[in-house]
Amino acid sequence: MLKKFLPILFFLIVLISCSFNSDSAKIKKVIYKNVDAMNKKDIETYMETIDPKDTAEYNSTKNIVGFIFKNMDVEVKIDTFSIISLADDTARVLVRMYFTVKGEGEHKSNMEHFLIKREGKWYINNSITLQ
Repeated sequence: MLKKFLPILFFLIVLISCSFNSDSAKIKKVIYKNVDAMNKKDIETYMETIDPKDTAEYNSTKNIVGFIFKNMDVEVKIDTFSIISLADDTARVLVRMYFTVKGEGEHKSNMEHFLIKREGKWYINNSITLQ
């Protein structure tokens, strides 16, 4: 009897795994796109990675990032990236980054990003600096 259901069970595991891997790749792409935009001082591309649903937070982020781009020379490198949790439309990601600020040297930062999926697209919804 169990042998009858093994192909179905295997198919479901593969289907879930493929979905997880697809979302994992999209999440990683959003994080790397965000960092690349920061390095290029490309505000429009940077903001494409931020959740536009919360207008006040979105506008605040745009103002802060715009200020940084105009007043600081920053280079960011991702050291490690790991998905802590992933559900249907939410994800939690831990990223260790190195920031090089011209005139100040290199700084390490661990960031926890909370992402949300809207209409099939992942956005950074909130971020916390851990250290």
